[in-house]
Amino acid sequence: MVYSTFFGCFVRMHMSRFFIAVVTVSLLSFRGNVCAAQSLTSEFLYQLSQEYLKAGKEEEAVQYLHKILLIDPVNSKAQEQLARLQQERQACSDRAIEETLDRLASAHAQASDRSSKQLHEATSRATAQGPSPVRLEREQERLSDKAFRRLATSPWVLEQRGKEQPKARWLETDLSVSNGYRLDQFMWNIAGDINGKNPNILSELTWKDLEIYEIAGDLTLEMPYAYTRASIKKGWINNGQSQDSDFNKNNRGDEFSRSVSSTDDRGVFDVSWGAGIPLKFWDGKVKFVPLGGYSYHELKLKDTDGVQVIPNTGPFKNLNSTYESFWHGPWTGVDWSVVATPKLRLIGSFEVHWARYRTRADWNLRTDFKHPKSFADDAEARGLLGSAGIVYALTKHWSIRTMLDYAYWSAHPGHARTFFANGTADETRLNTVKWRSLALLFGLTASF
Repeated sequence: MVYSTFFGCFVRMHMSRFFIAVVTVSLLSFRGNVCAAQSLTSEFLYQLSQEYLKAGKEEEAVQYLHKILLIDPVNSKAQEQLARLQQERQACSDRAIEETLDRLASAHAQASDRSSKQLHEATSRATAQGPSPVRLEREQERLSDKAFRRLATSPWVLEQRGKEQPKARWLETDLSVSNGYRLDQFMWNIAGDINGKNPNILSELTWKDLEIYEIAGDLTLEMPYAYTRASIKKGWINNGQSQDSDFNKNNRGDEFSRSVSSTDDRGVFDVSWGAGIPLKFWDGKVKFVPLGGYSYHELKLKDTDGVQVIPNTGPFKNLNSTYESFWHGPWTGVDWSVVATPKLRLIGSFEVHWARYRTRADWNLRTDFKHPKSFADDAEARGLLGSAGIVYALTKHWSIRTMLDYAYWSAHPGHARTFFANGTADETRLNTVKWRSLALLFGLTASF
């Protein structure tokens, strides 16, 4: 019984070893077959890639070579073939770069006297192959300085480098001519004496709704680190109304005289100059220019067709009174511009003025006053001026623009002198002067 059991265990042990050996041999045989199959497949794909190369179909050959490496990552033939193709591609690219750079240098040298548009077309044709910006840097040593500068500032190269094309002109000039309509309001009042009493408002004159046709000229010169502008405006009054009131009591109490008249003659005149340093941001799309300058302004009024309202005596003849005011002094401010699109630009300015205010007037119907100078006022004044507009480019050198201008002037208490026919004069307090203006102008700008 014991021998039988021992014999059975011995047989089972050896049978197990025999089975494991058979399975191992089978697996090794299968692996060999798989390796052989892989080898046959890789060889077949390699032959296909070679046929595609002979037919000039490089992209298809590269795809099959990559498939070989997916099946057999260590396939040396496929790796060597891909390396050779890569070297050939790099060599072709280098030759294309060399030829392109030569054509670029030649095109820029020959087109120095052509227009910017013709030069751009020549460089566009020459750069059809599209070399990289890094390669351009390497060629700087080979090209002459003059040729490279022309090449480096071409629109195509700057676009490749991701930079905005720099301004080629050292001095940029903008000359604008505009015209439009302007609406002004003007007023002043004086006290009964030099101390501002008896009463505190003795006489007050107001001009309303002065409709003015205006023409304007603006000149701007800009250099890399300097900026200057000058402007001149001239306007003619087409229509307006005035009112002259006199009072016996403080705060416009007990009005004993009021007359109204038409204002449809004379006009306005403004001239200003300033200079500063341009500050540019975001590749020049936003520009601020702190400025300082000097300005001169005139408002000349002529009243006719008078009507006495208080007391109500009606129209009176031969009214031909004039009032002329002059404002001049330094100012400081800022000009700004924002490039919204390649053709559209927003512009504007803001100014703070310190001025001297002087006047002369002639009340022609007052026989007790001296003529032609019946009054003269003098005071310190302040002014706030602002403008905003849109500029739209029609061509490289011509553009149209629309501007909205606003001005507010005020004079501090000063001196008002009245000159009489007998040669004497009287001085009282000039309480206040206020002048508001709003203009809408349309114009044409030439840039060169």
